[in-house]
Amino acid sequence: MLAASLIGLVSGVGGLLAGGTLGKLSLRIIAVVALGYVLVGLVNRYLLQERRRLRAQAAALRDEFAEYRAAKDAEWGRYIGAVERLVDRQSLQYTESLEITLVIGADSDGDRVVERRVITPTPYLSFRSLRPVIPQDTLVPLTFDDLDLRVAFDDPDNVRATLVPLAERASEIRILIVFDPEVREQFAWTLSYRSRGLFDTLREQGVDRIFWDARSPLGLRDAGTFEDFRVKFVFPDGAHGAIEEDGVRGVTTHPRVGEVPFVVEWHDPTPEGERYVWDVTLQT
Repeated sequence: MLAASLIGLVSGVGGLLAGGTLGKLSLRIIAVVALGYVLVGLVNRYLLQERRRLRAQAAALRDEFAEYRAAKDAEWGRYIGAVERLVDRQSLQYTESLEITLVIGADSDGDRVVERRVITPTPYLSFRSLRPVIPQDTLVPLTFDDLDLRVAFDDPDNVRATLVPLAERASEIRILIVFDPEVREQFAWTLSYRSRGLFDTLREQGVDRIFWDARSPLGLRDAGTFEDFRVKFVFPDGAHGAIEEDGVRGVTTHPRVGEVPFVVEWHDPTPEGERYVWDVTLQT
């Protein structure tokens, strides 16, 4: 529309001056302007068609990549499932005593967990899996790297361990621990890690529930592996609280108010492979 109007205007001027040199010059200008607008129109049309083509190509590539990723995720899921089943069978080849220390930090960064185990292989142990205690129903779930896992053996000269992520889900992280060499005698070791935000709800509301599951992902009960199970809740300086287990399978010991540090201990001398739940209250 603008091009036609401009050309018409220049044509009108050129018509008025057609008899002289200025008229001829105006006609040339008209031709150049008209040609320029035609070229611009063609270029714009080409660019519009090219943009549409590239958009369609990009959409097709996104769909193709999504299908490829879904196929790879399914393949990886089958691999992880097979490894988990192998690990679950290995879980029947040892017995252990477990002590978990839950450190309630003054803030999210101070929340830590220490797991102390004494394991007796029956007859040997090459690898095993663990599920760290992590916060549930968080907007940004923790990852394997967030935990900053540390392993310490009482006898580090005779055994070492490699830790790798086995499964990372919104409410669960499962790690695989490979012992080198395989262990045939009783040994003790400690696993410590950060569990950032584990007690955020407790600090905000004064009450919370902590979960720990001794069952395998396949629903197998690990009653044959547990010999003793303790959990210690370490409260921050200047605070105290109470612990109550849902199910009352163990015995809870509360210290006197004012003791520093304030540590509540729960103990089950005859544990079974179950899902454990503790109600925690915090007072400052």
